[in-house]
This record gives sequence, structure tokens and C-alpha cells, in this order.
Amino acid sequence: MALKSSSLVIWILPGIEELVKKLKARNTDVYLISEGFRQMINPVASILGIQQENSFWDLMLMSSLRGVEEKLLLFNK
Repeated sequence: MALKSSSLVIWILPGIEELVKKLKARNTDVYLISEGFRQMINPVASILGIQQENSFWDLMLMSSLRGVEEKLLLFNK
């Protein structure tokens, strides 16, 4: 399913919205974890009704000590 949020077109797999609704109906905490960017993840969390404090994404940091060193960190907010 394609949904539009501001200037983004977001593709959500069929059945995901229904799954999230069923989990929430059972009082199950739902988390969104992605390797994507915050700008893409927050709209998806909003569309699915997942609290932003339950959404996590990766942020790639680069350091120039001894060449290019990459560290992958998990962030939310």
C-alpha cells in the first residue's frame, strides 16, 4: 500500500496496519526498528499509530581519525 505523508510516498506491506491494530488491541507494545533515516521512519510510525519513543533507526557517523572510520549507532528521537 502506498501512502503519502507530506512530500514522501511511503510503501507499507499489505497486512502491516492490520497486524499493528491487532497487537495494540491485545495491549502489546509495538516497536518500529529500521535501518532507514528518521525522516522516513517518523511518518511511518505516525501512519501506523506507533509512538515515536517506540521507533528506532540507525544513524551512520563517520570519523576521519585514521582514514574513514564508520560507526553504526542506534538512535531514537
